Amino acid sequence: MWRVLKLLINLVLSSFVFNFYITILVILLNPFEIINDYEFLILFLDMYVFYGPLWIFSLWILFYFFQFFSEKKFNIGILSPPTLTYFFFFSVFVSSLVIYLNYDYYLIQFPKTIQSIFIEILLVNLVIII
Repeated sequence: MWRVLKLLINLVLSSFVFNFYITILVILLNPFEIINDYEFLILFLDMYVFYGPLWIFSLWILFYFFQFFSEKKFNIGILSPPTLTYFFFFSVFVSSLVIYLNYDYYLIQFPKTIQSIFIEILLVNLVIII
């Protein structure tokens, strides 16, 4: 029971991180729309209705897939063992990969001033992943 609950908490927290990055991606796709904090929260929650359960299910399947083929039961924890850190890394990696795949589209769409900010965002993502 506690094992499933700890895994569920880790999956929900990592789905928040993934959804945050996907929300940033949507905002970057609409550079001329200015939104405030409240509108960002509404967008985040609207997107979480779909992407949250999808990401939780995807990570759950991957976790049990790797656990099955490693032929041992993985310990689940937050700091020791760092299961949450692994989930966060994978979430940031996949969402950053989606942002990198849209790089050419962004450079065509953005004016020169926003292009430099976007390159800074990509570099920060690269530092976070490393």
